[in-house]
Amino acid sequence: MSSEDPDRPIIYPLIHPTQFVSPFALLDSLITVARRVSYHHNTSPVHRLILRNVSRRVSLLLAFLEQISTIHSPALLALSDLFVTLQKLEVTMRACARRGATLHTLMKSARVADDLRVSTRAIVTALDVLLPTRAFVLDVDEEEAWDLARLVADQSARASFSTDLSDRRAFDDVVAIIAGFERRVSPDEVALRRVLDRLGIRSWADCVAEVSFLETQIGCEGSGEAKLLSSLAGLMCYCRVLLFDCYECRKTAHRTDNDNDNGVCAIEDLRCPISLELMLDPVTVSTGQTYDRASIKRWMRAGNLNCPVTGERLASTKLVPNLTLKKLIRQFYPKSSKPNPDPNPIRSREDSEAMRMTARIPRRCG
Repeated sequence: MSSEDPDRPIIYPLIHPTQFVSPFALLDSLITVARRVSYHHNTSPVHRLILRNVSRRVSLLLAFLEQISTIHSPALLALSDLFVTLQKLEVTMRACARRGATLHTLMKSARVADDLRVSTRAIVTALDVLLPTRAFVLDVDEEEAWDLARLVADQSARASFSTDLSDRRAFDDVVAIIAGFERRVSPDEVALRRVLDRLGIRSWADCVAEVSFLETQIGCEGSGEAKLLSSLAGLMCYCRVLLFDCYECRKTAHRTDNDNDNGVCAIEDLRCPISLELMLDPVTVSTGQTYDRASIKRWMRAGNLNCPVTGERLASTKLVPNLTLKKLIRQFYPKSSKPNPDPNPIRSREDSEAMRMTARIPRRCG
């Protein structure tokens, strides 16, 4: 499988063997994908227990596949189905381990468990076809290999797909935090850190990756799902500023001291008060505050008619381009990317409140 673009939604690029596939080519492909699946269980910070159990069974299945010396035609259909199933397992595991998708994967725990359950049952079905007629459909080098196949079938049939306890706790924490946003209650910092530690999110860059992924998913889901995703994006923006702002500011201050001596504008002066990202299309609102166009439009589309920083009601929703600031950004930070496109208009109230709280978090670094 080709590597995934981190800015694209998760897809399922499955290969379905035809009836004319070479038995040996099919076997080689089965062994290759089984090896990849067996190595994936340690790459995801969530669903570790389920993924580890699935990978262990696939490792036993791999040992069986490596002992096959001849495939007779009656076995091709079952092995083709097994090949498709192993691909589905690999895609699910890749999705769980994908950088930036950790929070999304946690909130999709039920779906992940269902996907793994269905794929595991499909492995059992394929083996149930092969085992009763084993001497007539496959030749294996060692008789013990059939015992491995039976062990995989038996273990898979009895497999449990309950969500890890630590994942359930993190899930509940996220739900409670988002509900707090709706009530305009600031999240408990201890709970935030507990969630991020569980998800393996330990830096500003990790939060940015999560927000970027969630934003790409919003346009691919229905309105109900998009609102949840926007709430999660708001949560990550809030965490990024509250928990990592001070650390990143110190790094930036250290990096830009010499720049300032040479007349270069400090990056802190060029960040949007809402997103804390470099303003690529700065605009000024009626209160005199400047924001990145994408962030303030997202704020207004959520129904907010007050300034995020000052709290004053906006006399007008007109956005005036700040050409001077934009010129400075282009001059001193020419490697900045193109301006973000307008965000999807489907946003949640929780996301709006998270943005409001984010904009008002005191900056703790000078």
